[in-house]
Amino acid sequence: MLSALFVENLCNLRLLEFHTIRSNAIRSNDMSPFQILVQSRFVQRICTLLLLLHVIALEILLSAPVHAAEPVIISATVRADGLTCSLCHRSVYKALKKLPFVEKLSPNLDETSLDIQFVRGSTIVLERIEEAIQDAGFSLGMMNVVVEFPAPATLPTTLRTNEYFPLGGAQIHVLQERSVSGRVELHLVPEKIHTVVNTSVNTSINMSEAGAEGTARETISQHKTGAESSPTVSSEAARIGGKRVYAWKI
Repeated sequence: MLSALFVENLCNLRLLEFHTIRSNAIRSNDMSPFQILVQSRFVQRICTLLLLLHVIALEILLSAPVHAAEPVIISATVRADGLTCSLCHRSVYKALKKLPFVEKLSPNLDETSLDIQFVRGSTIVLERIEEAIQDAGFSLGMMNVVVEFPAPATLPTTLRTNEYFPLGGAQIHVLQERSVSGRVELHLVPEKIHTVVNTSVNTSINMSEAGAEGTARETISQHKTGAESSPTVSSEAARIGGKRVYAWKI
């Protein structure tokens, strides 16, 4: 709105300047009435065109989708499943310590978890934390990540159920509608796709392990087979556009 007023005022100033020059030209007989008319209409058309271009540009900006800014990761606490002794803890500790964005680790034997402080200004990749734990021979149970959400002007204050937002090179699956503001702790679990093959009918069920309570998306396809067989289950990491998916649990 302010820029539109600026363009309009600029055009008015140009018209006023032209009329002043035209008046002086008439007094000195430097321009014929026809030349004055042609130039006056030309200036008016240029001003109209500028206003039209401004309106078009404004419409494009207003109709363009607003992309939410990614939250900033402050710290994290990870819990690995299967840790039963100090040696297990030590192997996970060493694997996480090798990550270039990890500055300090504080182990907690009672809760089988480690507190992570990150290198300031570094690029944090959540999936590399999960992979480091797997390389040590264990699996990621939960990852509590403290993040700073941007101001409401750049990120909606409400995240709806089954929406996703980017964080640390991954996609975060919102299992329940949340209102976010400032610093928030996210309880994240890795999502997995389970494929179940059952007896004479192969039933492939793709669902989130984190959303087993009914919030997961499910895709079911069936086809008949010629022989009876016991049910089998296979799992793989859930991804969207090649990015690892973590569910934000209550």
